[in-house]
Amino acid sequence: MSFMIYEKEFSGICILKAGAGTTGYRGGDTGHGGRTRIELEDLGNTDISFEVRGGEEKSLIINLGGDAELDVIIKALEFIAGVLKNVIEEGSYPGSLEVNKYPEEGEIEGQG
Repeated sequence: MSFMIYEKEFSGICILKAGAGTTGYRGGDTGHGGRTRIELEDLGNTDISFEVRGGEEKSLIINLGGDAELDVIIKALEFIAGVLKNVIEEGSYPGSLEVNKYPEEGEIEGQG
């Protein structure tokens, strides 16, 4: 199932790119085809680190340092929430922020 990922850059002293997309509701769990993807990428000077914990914990921790980072993460998270809400309610995100498609099921590493 492919779907659009919408991306936007947030800048100040640092630059952070946020991306989000979803198939929307599909009537159940992963087996029903519902997918959602959220991306964050440091494009310059952002004091950000990620901790991924696998196993039974399954958690992602995002650590940021600094006032500029606080500003851009607030804007990025608001953007991500807005994209997901708009795709569910309207079928797309307003504007022309579409930059890439989430890969087809067989193209995702480890799936197949």
